[in-house]
Amino acid sequence: MLILSRLALALSTLLTAALAGGCSRTPDGTVVIPKQMDSRRFWQDDDARRAASQQAQASSFPSEPEIRFVTQEPRPRPSTRSASISAPQGAGNAKPLGCRGIPGDGGRIKYVCD
Repeated sequence: MLILSRLALALSTLLTAALAGGCSRTPDGTVVIPKQMDSRRFWQDDDARRAASQQAQASSFPSEPEIRFVTQEPRPRPSTRSASISAPQGAGNAKPLGCRGIPGDGGRIKYVCD
């Protein structure tokens, strides 16, 4: 009888360890290794668990910068004059620009505009 009780205890321990600590395979074929079992997770209430995770996140990331809103009174815009567009003074008398290519040393072409 003692042997059967020890055998039942050993089998239940092995079954629990296999279910709680093994890896599993997802339908797409990847292997998932679960986190280690922590008995505190089962005995903590949701508020304590949430506070612990928030505290862990707060220690991992820097604090949020303080946002300050400054209200400024609108200033009057300075008055500006629109620029008048006029033709250049010598535009009517100038002849059109003519450019031509002059072969130079080494096969390069030099462009000269008159």
